[in-house]
Amino acid sequence: MDKKLIARNTVISIFVAVWIVVFHYESTRHFYLEPFLKRALPKMRFLFPPAGWIMFFNVGDNYGNAEVYGVKDGRTQLIDPHQILLTRAIGYDNIHRNALSTVLSRDVANNFCAFLKRKFPYFDSFLVTYVEYPSLVERPFERQQAIAYECKYLRQAGRAIPQVDYRFAKVFVPAKSHFLELPTRVDIPASA
Repeated sequence: MDKKLIARNTVISIFVAVWIVVFHYESTRHFYLEPFLKRALPKMRFLFPPAGWIMFFNVGDNYGNAEVYGVKDGRTQLIDPHQILLTRAIGYDNIHRNALSTVLSRDVANNFCAFLKRKFPYFDSFLVTYVEYPSLVERPFERQQAIAYECKYLRQAGRAIPQVDYRFAKVFVPAKSHFLELPTRVDIPASA
């Protein structure tokens, strides 16, 4: 091989190796290395954009998530997503990663309804809704909400069989008439 090509490949390999080490250092510095060493470590500015890796993505102005409401005696109550997705994983927050939004898909609706009834037997039914904030910069408090589906249950042989009802589901369009007005919150008795 040509000596110039060998020198070029060696320089590129060394650069990539150093960049990988710096990348992993910077990725683990704040959450793992500093608590482990119990001191502040220097921040590297080597090849990292000032806004972080998010700078390379086209991030829109809107935001959406799923909310689940339990229905008891015709009244609704918002269920805390931390109670729905209760996990013990370290360093992984399902709620902030918007993991609950996966239940909006009709492919998982039956399984999710069965899971909700098993996890929260107090409620008669559940409403799974989509919430959107159309412009977090211009109108940060404008919130629009639509029902994705309702989980109802039939009693057969002592078991609650989930029935997914899409009658109230609305195709999402940003018009206030298409969004759900939910009644005030109901407190669940401590015995539940």
